[in-house]
Amino acid sequence: LIRDIFQMGDAEGPEIGNQGRSKTSGIHAYSPEGAFITLYDSQGYNIGTDENKFMKDVLGVIEKKIKENPEDMSGHIHEVWYCVAAANNRFFEADEKMIREIRKKHSIPVMVILTKVDCADEEGIGHLKKAIWEKIPDISIFTYACDEKTAGWDEGLKKQYVQKEEITDWALMHLI
Repeated sequence: LIRDIFQMGDAEGPEIGNQGRSKTSGIHAYSPEGAFITLYDSQGYNIGTDENKFMKDVLGVIEKKIKENPEDMSGHIHEVWYCVAAANNRFFEADEKMIREIRKKHSIPVMVILTKVDCADEEGIGHLKKAIWEKIPDISIFTYACDEKTAGWDEGLKKQYVQKEEITDWALMHLI
């Protein structure tokens, strides 16, 4: 997602593991060449992950950026792209808590991106969106899968489920 949206090469973006699985552990900063932004990629929440540590780590980065740059908004984190793997078909209580805390404590806009939609069916994606909206009714939800995974899809299906333009439009609209 990061490499695709920000047109980053292999050396710039996050390392990708086997079968497209993220190899991200911890939190890493990336600054795409020629861009005036820094992206922070964090390890996601999974079953067995220490929920408190996960929340402390992610919220800690946000708070650190605010403390380091109290008067300089350019050093703050301006929005969060909260990714949930559609293939897992789960939205954890920890995900909901994290999003609510980011929005409440820091007033940072958050969108949810359902990734790996190529590994889920339409019904599963619909149920996952519904489950998220039941917990957070006012959240924007988008879907995404990389081009190599959707190469065989017809254009209509691709437009419906690979929402790169919608993601970037939301991001630009919510930059502070």
